[in-house]
Amino acid sequence: MMCNTRLLSFAFIFAIFSSIVSQSYFIDSNTVLVADVNGEITAATYSLIEDLLNIARRANVRLIIIELNTPGGESGAVQDIMNLLENSEIPVCVFIYPPGSSAWSGGTYILMSSHIAVMSSGTTIGSCQPVLPTGETVESSKYLNALTALMAHHARLHSRNETAAELFVKKNLNLGPEEAFKEHVVEFLADDVKTLLSKLEPLSLLQYRTENGTLHWRLLNSEESQGYSPVKRFDFNGITDAKIEEYTPGLRYIFLNIIYNPFVSSLLLIIGIFSLLLGIKTPGYGAEILGAICIFLALMAFGVIGIEPAAVVFFVLGISLIIAELKTGIGILAISGAICIVIGSLILFPSPKWLMYIGNI
Repeated sequence: MMCNTRLLSFAFIFAIFSSIVSQSYFIDSNTVLVADVNGEITAATYSLIEDLLNIARRANVRLIIIELNTPGGESGAVQDIMNLLENSEIPVCVFIYPPGSSAWSGGTYILMSSHIAVMSSGTTIGSCQPVLPTGETVESSKYLNALTALMAHHARLHSRNETAAELFVKKNLNLGPEEAFKEHVVEFLADDVKTLLSKLEPLSLLQYRTENGTLHWRLLNSEESQGYSPVKRFDFNGITDAKIEEYTPGLRYIFLNIIYNPFVSSLLLIIGIFSLLLGIKTPGYGAEILGAICIFLALMAFGVIGIEPAAVVFFVLGISLIIAELKTGIGILAISGAICIVIGSLILFPSPKWLMYIGNI
């Protein structure tokens, strides 16, 4: 019985890893990588975009397009994503899509930090004044001024309308695609990726240094861009013939997206506390281990513990439980250890597609 339990645990781990690795695919260099980011912005969204940028960099794709439709999200996750986009080695286009969707609040911050901003018909951006978890508007001038400056500075960095950027925060300004284009908040309008690429074809993206020494980005016609001496230059000639590859999130994002759901994280905390108490009252059935796992996942979702430290703890706990199983032969320890290792793997490892591009680093 003890041997069968151990074999079942190790077979379970092997099956999980096999299913993950089987998702890998190859992207050639003449490629546009498109990702769909839909729903509330959380740390799981940050994980997805981080994985997306890593894949794009290793595969040396020409352009990343993020199709964004969101009501907003967590301030910390939004700012982390903005930093990712600003430091991307490959141009990132944030495309408010599909038609009729929106990128309110945190979505507008992300749009403003992109190298290329595009909206489709009937979409909306704006309403960026922060709110508390209870739904009340933040009135602190210190916080509002900080976010206003953040939005305006990113707008300046990408040669966009700073006044409109400030009004997004101060006055909860909302703009449709026509108004956003007219006010120089977005570079152009499109209703699908093919149209977007055709409009991008005659353009070049330049990063140049201003007279005061700061760096700015600007999207210009290729002929007009010849008068600049850019620090970085990305030409998009021939991009309409590029292969369009859809990014598929790995198991890590799916798992984290579930865990970071407020209802799920609260439920995990409640289950964890009751399971821990039950395990202390009636030891030997594994309820205390289940409780500890649930509480730890809830603390990670609430931001008390970071994703990477949590993954390390799950790996260490899993290996320790399996070693304890070898000593005791209880059975439940091996299963618990296997579960901890699988959870640690889901938390730590991004989409396995990056394995295909190690040779390109």
